[in-house]
Amino acid sequence: MNKTIDELKELSVAWMQAWKDNDIAFLEKVLAPDFRLLTSELGIMPREQWLANIPNYICEEFAFKEMEVREYGNTGIVQSAYFQKANFKGQDRSGDFLITDVWVKHDDVWKVVHRHTTYKKI
Repeated sequence: MNKTIDELKELSVAWMQAWKDNDIAFLEKVLAPDFRLLTSELGIMPREQWLANIPNYICEEFAFKEMEVREYGNTGIVQSAYFQKANFKGQDRSGDFLITDVWVKHDDVWKVVHRHTTYKKI
């Protein structure tokens, strides 16, 4: 198996585990300074806003159902089918999602620079 593919799959799971565990220290390490989240519900959310909202999320469980990684030199694209059981400030945020993450390797360290997520229609 390709080392980069394995590494990005592991980092993707570790990122969501850190989110579930409110592990801000890990999240600050894995998110690039210019990280952006794009969702159809929230629009564009910069890194600091995303991090500030972590304590407002309660995640009971998550799972990656499918994950495809493509490598382009120092850039990796991770496309996933993902499930979570979670709420945000009391609002249900459970369901199936489609996620695209863009990772960039700089100084031998992978950091995520962009995430686009949307609910998957079943």
